[in-house]
Amino acid sequence: MAELGLFLFAIKQLLIIIMLGEWRISLWEIVLWFHFALFIFRLLYHKLCWSQEEEADKAAVSVVSKSETRRELERLQKTERPTSLLFAFLYREHPPAKYRRLRHI
Repeated sequence: MAELGLFLFAIKQLLIIIMLGEWRISLWEIVLWFHFALFIFRLLYHKLCWSQEEEADKAAVSVVSKSETRRELERLQKTERPTSLLFAFLYREHPPAKYRRLRHI
């Protein structure tokens, strides 16, 4: 995993050098571009994480009883901070327990 992080860092540095030299983009425009790209990739990342949570909930129902899964999601719902779906989608890796409980169980 560390190798992948180092590789992505090197790619980012190479992209900055190309932007500064070849494309004649200012440093300010590069910062804005990376923030926009980070936002797009964050949305894709969180969509992937949420779909994995949905699969995990379905697997939990198939392995343990539906009532036990529901009880654990209710317990999780009591302990987590209440957030809107938009906030959870943008800033958290997991969907709220309330959403998960209503959607699958």
